[in-house]
Amino acid sequence: MAVSEARRARIMRYAQMIGEVDVDITGWTDEELEQHSEQCAEETREFLNTTTAADELHLFATYWNWDDDPAFIKTVASHDHADAGTLLLVYWRSAPEYNRQFAGRVNPSDTLDAPVLLAIQQLIEKRFAEGNIKTWDIPFDPANDDGLSRIGLYDMFRDKFVEDLPEIMYQALPGRTTP
Repeated sequence: MAVSEARRARIMRYAQMIGEVDVDITGWTDEELEQHSEQCAEETREFLNTTTAADELHLFATYWNWDDDPAFIKTVASHDHADAGTLLLVYWRSAPEYNRQFAGRVNPSDTLDAPVLLAIQQLIEKRFAEGNIKTWDIPFDPANDDGLSRIGLYDMFRDKFVEDLPEIMYQALPGRTTP
C-alpha cells in the first residue's frame, strides 16, 4: 500500500528523531532539550508499536539516523510486519562485515552500539534462516543500495573475520512485481 505524502513526511521525522512539530530550539536549556528529545523518542516508540504496514517500516528504516539509539532499529528488526527487504536493508546498513571481525570478542576502541548492532544482525540472520518473515514484497539489493554496494566495504578486515556471513544475506531480493 502506498504511503501518503503527509504520512511519509511524519515517518521521516520519526526516523530522524526530530518530532512531529518544527520547533526553534535556540536558547533552550539542557533540561528543555532533554524533554524535547524524550518527547521525540516517545513519538517514535508509539509509531513503531502501532504500525502494521510493511511499507511504513521500510520507509522508517530507509531514513533511520544511525547515530541514534539502536534500540529503535532493533524494534524494526524484530517487528512482525517487517518485510524481508526491510530486514536486509537494516542488516546491510548496520555493517555486518565490519562486525564479523569482533563476533564474540570485545573491541575496546569500538562504540557501545557494536554489540547491539551485532545482536540485530544475528536476529535478522535467524529470521531468514528460520523463514520467520511474513512478506517478501519490498526489493533490496545489498550490491546496489541506492547506487552503493554494501558488500565488501570492509574487505580490508577480511583476514580478521571470525565468521562468514550466511550466503542468503548476499542475495538481492526482487520484491513484488508491478503489472
